[in-house]
Amino acid sequence: MCEYDPLADIYEIWSTADPAYVPCYNFYVQACSNTQGCIVELGIGTGRIAIAVAQNGNIVTGIDISSRMLEHCQTNIEHAGLDEQITLIQDDIRSFELSQKADLIILPFRSIGHLLTHDDKRTALQQVYKNLAAGGRFIFDHYIFNKQWALAHHGIPRLMHGSLDPSIGGKFIWDTYLYDFSSQRMQCFITIEKTNQNGIVIQKSHNPLTFSWILPEQVRELVMEIGFEIESVYGDFMFGSFQENSSEQIWVLRYPE
Repeated sequence: MCEYDPLADIYEIWSTADPAYVPCYNFYVQACSNTQGCIVELGIGTGRIAIAVAQNGNIVTGIDISSRMLEHCQTNIEHAGLDEQITLIQDDIRSFELSQKADLIILPFRSIGHLLTHDDKRTALQQVYKNLAAGGRFIFDHYIFNKQWALAHHGIPRLMHGSLDPSIGGKFIWDTYLYDFSSQRMQCFITIEKTNQNGIVIQKSHNPLTFSWILPEQVRELVMEIGFEIESVYGDFMFGSFQENSSEQIWVLRYPE
């Protein structure tokens, strides 16, 4: 079972607490708007970006390793009436194969961090390179790791979602991060609490999710090794240039013509 399967039911309300949730969405929808050919979203999740891109007239292939995420995604696609514009594939982004070369491949919302080792990241980028058409682009993002923030929040639960309805009860979602700086990984425990109408917890689960981070210089080394051309590097989701104090790293890479 994929780590994300148990989180599929709460993913949408959980992820909205991330400050990058809306800016990241807007960035990728705009970035895809100038592409007329084959668009592929890796780590499609519940489909919010792919659906918006398809609503703009594009044909999209979505790939995810989580069967439960893909079930939610398919439901959202059907509700949007986009069955003929979005194709879903369950696969690992380290080994996926496309039936035709892609003009644009995207890996949004820091999803490269789910690849825990440097070798995993290299393998995934090599696979992207292999599946791009000549001149095709690959866009992905990741935050700039902030060690001071990590030290301040290590082991401290953070409320990501809270709702309490007197008629049906409530739901509360907490994140707790435990950092391993030497391996560039963190263990995230996602705690889901369900309450009765009086706010008393009646069900509680802890869901572990391992995540990693990558530094800009490490990305650049991989990009050069694999053979991508660097078209742009942005430092925020407003297409601002990358600076020393940027909080994001958004890479636009190109397969050489």
